[in-house]
Amino acid sequence: SKVGDKNLVKLSWSAGKDDLTPIDGLTYAVRIGKKPGKSDVIDAESNKDGDRKIPTDGNTENNKQWDIQLPNGTYYWSVQAVDASFAGSQFAQEATIIIQDDKIVTGNAPSNILLNGSSSDTIYLSQDQSSQP
Repeated sequence: SKVGDKNLVKLSWSAGKDDLTPIDGLTYAVRIGKKPGKSDVIDAESNKDGDRKIPTDGNTENNKQWDIQLPNGTYYWSVQAVDASFAGSQFAQEATIIIQDDKIVTGNAPSNILLNGSSSDTIYLSQDQSSQP
């Protein structure tokens, strides 16, 4: 839905996998940037290789969905799983969101959140383009 000049984008993904931490114990860190690989819109507090800058839970906690309002523009986003010892997975393959004229015109989802050699998983991007009165 639209709020002022910004658009509500709903990011969602399926659970990551770890060989030591149960799925319910994983948290997730989202990064969003205006250029590929950047985190100048939302910082995940991780380096590009996934190593955590600070030992803490991911910025979305245990949530596998995150809503954010973004103005018109092109954005690049990804997510990583963070285990109970605050080790971060590599970031999933980066995805792109393009918003023009206050509408989401392109969106795709990154995939493969893996920790400690787990098998492949997928992240989904869902979008709500309805308007609020």
